[in-house]
Amino acid sequence: MDFAIWHNGGSMENSIYEKDYAEEHEKNRQSEDVDILAQAISGGFLKRLDDSLRAIPKMIIPEYKANYEYLLKMCDDLAKQLGGHIRGVVDYERWEAAIDVVLPYAEFANQDGLLLLKSMAEKALSVTFRATDDGNTRIRLYVPYFENLISDEGKECLKYDALIKDADLVKMLDVPKLPSGLEAFVVFMNGLLDSVEQATQRDRTEIFLELLNRTKADDMNNIIERLEQVAQELIEEGN
Repeated sequence: MDFAIWHNGGSMENSIYEKDYAEEHEKNRQSEDVDILAQAISGGFLKRLDDSLRAIPKMIIPEYKANYEYLLKMCDDLAKQLGGHIRGVVDYERWEAAIDVVLPYAEFANQDGLLLLKSMAEKALSVTFRATDDGNTRIRLYVPYFENLISDEGKECLKYDALIKDADLVKMLDVPKLPSGLEAFVVFMNGLLDSVEQATQRDRTEIFLELLNRTKADDMNNIIERLEQVAQELIEEGN
């Protein structure tokens, strides 16, 4: 093993690494990824998907709730210690939980502080540090709290349905064309949703979720017939 011992008075240059990424960051803001995000916003994809996901029934997950309360307590202790401000919100309209902490400065220099950082990384969906206009530091945590009562496959269907309504975004993402059989199924589903929506005046996403909820794994061999049957049930119930 190589090692060196330096005595007082010895000569050794400091090791310094420094680089300014401001210009590179500005160039990246003009990148294709930014164009895609801008189109996803302006073309309505993110709003359509958000509206669809919000319409899905939710449930509170006890483990998530416990994590949120733990982080809220830890952040409250930090705000109290540094003379800051804290606000925690469980939002039953946007279906999200967030904690905002505004501090004169952010420092995690002891065991409790480092434990909080570790807990943020393990329990939060995202953690953002930003400077405020008055020179303080804002820490925002989004913490999982709710779970959608829909399968992963159902979520993917909602994403695809929101995506194909924006031809420009589909082209930018180079989304592959659906196989003919699946494309025909999508056309069938859209027609089914149109008929139930027109007959019942119910929200289209609610209709879609109800179709999924009433269709079981055992129905997969006769999925078209079962979906048509469920659609007729919904029409009759709405009249």
